[in-house]
Amino acid sequence: MTVSDGQSHPNQSDATEPRAAENSTRRRIIDAAMASILETGFYRASSNEIARRAGVTWGAIQRQFGTREALMLAAFEAEWQRLLDTMGARIEGGTTEARVQSLFTLLKSHYSRPEYFAAVQIITNLRQDPRTTQATLDLIEQMSRKSSGMLPKLLRQLLPGADFDSAVTNTLFFTIRDFFIGLHVESATTLAETYQRRLDRLDAEEDVLIRYLVALVQSQTGTVEFAPEQTPTTTRSSPRCSRGRRDAVSRADIGRRILDFAVAKVSPRPGGGLQITYLCDAGETGQAVVTGIDSPLCAGAHVAVMAMDADSVDVELDIRRRGNVVDLTAGLCGITAHGMGIVDPEFPDSLLVSWSWGNEAPTGIVKYVIADEPHTITATYTSAVLAAEGFDDVKTGHATGFTADGFPGVYSIIYEGVGTDYGPFTWTVVERSSTLELTWDTGTRRAMEGFGFRDPDSTRSIVAAYWSTGPRPTEPRPH
Repeated sequence: MTVSDGQSHPNQSDATEPRAAENSTRRRIIDAAMASILETGFYRASSNEIARRAGVTWGAIQRQFGTREALMLAAFEAEWQRLLDTMGARIEGGTTEARVQSLFTLLKSHYSRPEYFAAVQIITNLRQDPRTTQATLDLIEQMSRKSSGMLPKLLRQLLPGADFDSAVTNTLFFTIRDFFIGLHVESATTLAETYQRRLDRLDAEEDVLIRYLVALVQSQTGTVEFAPEQTPTTTRSSPRCSRGRRDAVSRADIGRRILDFAVAKVSPRPGGGLQITYLCDAGETGQAVVTGIDSPLCAGAHVAVMAMDADSVDVELDIRRRGNVVDLTAGLCGITAHGMGIVDPEFPDSLLVSWSWGNEAPTGIVKYVIADEPHTITATYTSAVLAAEGFDDVKTGHATGFTADGFPGVYSIIYEGVGTDYGPFTWTVVERSSTLELTWDTGTRRAMEGFGFRDPDSTRSIVAAYWSTGPRPTEPRPH
């Protein structure tokens, strides 16, 4: 055990002072790099010029950073860290106007800085220069993803439940950011007196801009588009499944539609073949057996026989696996059904799939598991939107709420996305006989709806298909 004598020791001071001097030198070199870029441009900000401005030798820069590329990356990272600090701040104000003003002031404090424009030049040139190392490009990508993931948290203080990719939040953020980017560009491209006249009326321009942004937010509050997975349905008739169950009207009152799609769990069957637990629209959960194939994850084309109720039909299966995501096409009785599935996170030999045999299709497939952590539910999901973007893996989420009675109940849920988070949503699960009906609400509007069933192999999990409630795109959905 070490006991302090309350006195300062020379070895402690000796260790601290060189570190402080080194940090000061590093900061001075980065500041010199930024100043040189702003005055002479990215490529004319040579190593010798930066060393001259910082009052050090090129050898000192090499000791600190190694290469000019590493120095430029460090300068960009310093500005990026300032951006994270900005995104982590709070928006103040008791009225919409006050909160918009607060957001504007906050973003202005970062994007109006000359150093931000220098950072834009750094990232633009590093990304375009074929000599830039892959390690540097990977770090830039990681930083961009992290900063984009923080922005929604800032904007949701102004528009709770809004998604960063919605028209309103896009307009709100990019109008403010690009306003100041435009000023930077004008300072570099126009005559000094022209730019000065712009600065002289800048306060008036900002006032006009803020008034329009306030009007935008006030007109859209509570009706913000939900964009992460904007894939609605249109009402149509179907001879196969009916959705018109008026007895289901409740707090979880999901849309009364003919959907033409289903959700299922497909598992290896003892002794061979597959066991399928399925739910067609809002009907009752059913069972089917498939012979001729022993694994739902077996890629390729297969000919099998499916027994459902008292009937047996031939079925042609085409299974294509990409990571933890599976694309599935099934042909039976002259009908072609397209599906999308994920490997069951609890039972890796099983497949969870949503499929469609008509023009309608679910947005995605998800499994929820009550976690060991009290009052917590984990989610594993994928969606047609992620597939269309080439994302070949599952994403996750978590919900909080009272889970002692199982799934029926009301929860707060957040999902991890690609570069951002979705939510929080008010997630409601209602049990109807063998069917579970699910809704996701954001503020005053419904974002998504879904149906599912309890996992036959687990008392702590459910499987569901879901769809968003906005207009469905007209282009064909990839499968």
